[in-house]
Amino acid sequence: MDSIVFIIMDDFGADLPQYMSQCTSLKSDGVNFTNHFVTSPVCSPSRASMMTGMHCHNMGPSGIFGNDYPQGGYGVFGSIEDDGFQTALQAAGYYTSFVGKYQNHYLTTGNANPALGFLYPALHVPNGWDDWWGPDSGLYNEFEYKVTQSIGGAAATLVDTTGGLKEDEDYLTRKIQASATASIARAAAASKPLLLVVCPGATHSGGGGVDPEGKRWPADPI
Repeated sequence: MDSIVFIIMDDFGADLPQYMSQCTSLKSDGVNFTNHFVTSPVCSPSRASMMTGMHCHNMGPSGIFGNDYPQGGYGVFGSIEDDGFQTALQAAGYYTSFVGKYQNHYLTTGNANPALGFLYPALHVPNGWDDWWGPDSGLYNEFEYKVTQSIGGAAATLVDTTGGLKEDEDYLTRKIQASATASIARAAAASKPLLLVVCPGATHSGGGGVDPEGKRWPADPI
């Protein structure tokens, strides 16, 4: 079985690849779809469609059409996330890894309020993932974020960079890259094909952060 690496860019404009050497290389060396369509131009429903293969109106009790509950976001998607392709691929023998932005309003603290939709505990890891590295909404800062982390199916732990020093290695895009690379090594060690879904928060507005010397980081994902 072939390994699968799926990179989902955030708020990615056609004018950006010229500044992103790795992305440009993928474009020049790969297949380009010049007449393609998405189910929605909105973040939450588009991500939900990519993960499940469903049209927006077929997801959840009333569809997913927006980023916030009850129109969408994790408050709706959480109830159908087991329908994602990761569960089928894990059952087929893949080592599955998700790294980066998952769904709008996915929180490390969980949700115990029925008025906000899907109920889930703190440090919740969706089914079907061997590795999970999921930041909460603080990811747009690139620093000062919290992450639910589970490695190899182990109990989830909290990665908290809030209130600490803003070191180079804490820059979120670099952490996502390092986590994705580590998953590749673990899949190889397990002699399993890999499903790796990588979702940087950059190039979303608000990304970039400030490095320890006070300079703006370029919001260049990978």
